[in-house]
Amino acid sequence: MSLRARLLAVVASLVLAGLAVAAVATYYSLQRFLTDRVDTTLATSAAAIAQTPRAGLGPGDGGRSPPNGPGGPQSGPFQADDLLRLGGANPGLYVGQIATPGGAVAWSAFAVRTGEQEPSPPRLPALGASAVAAFSASAVEGSRRYRVRTEPLGGGATLVVALPLDDVAATLRRLVVVEAGVGAAVLAAALLGGLALVWAGLAPLRRIEGTAAAIAA
Repeated sequence: MSLRARLLAVVASLVLAGLAVAAVATYYSLQRFLTDRVDTTLATSAAAIAQTPRAGLGPGDGGRSPPNGPGGPQSGPFQADDLLRLGGANPGLYVGQIATPGGAVAWSAFAVRTGEQEPSPPRLPALGASAVAAFSASAVEGSRRYRVRTEPLGGGATLVVALPLDDVAATLRRLVVVEAGVGAAVLAAALLGGLALVWAGLAPLRRIEGTAAAIAA
């Protein structure tokens, strides 16, 4: 391999390494940022949903009446009608409830536009005692990913809200495409610039080589 080729190979290796490190750091930084935004949205939604009045509760309902009067904040498990109502009132979210620790999730319907198919709900790990938690989960069917938040409701029940990560995945895919295009352009520019610099830097050696050849002749 000629000296020129070796120098260009070194330049290309350094540029590729720098681009790879920058791309990976940017990808995971953006992923974390977008996930944090989703978690904030879920936390806000979960807090609002947890304070939604339960169906059929009012004064005299076993001490579960709202402390601020009918329609105020309440606690305890939701009824089936509550989940249906909450699902329609929170488009884009799966709203569910685990009635007892370790029990199955009762999901609301997922509000979709006319003609669209309801997505498969998230597959949750076994959940023990109710507690605030946020985690990612795959759909029961298909490759869709969700961000899930759980929050205690009282009475042993746990609220579950889940938001599809479709927008996050689409944004990260676009980032990869942009990074690949920019990386290819930067690498090409670096190689062309390196070739020009190497050619200019080796010019004295070429003149010396020509002079030596002329003397030898």
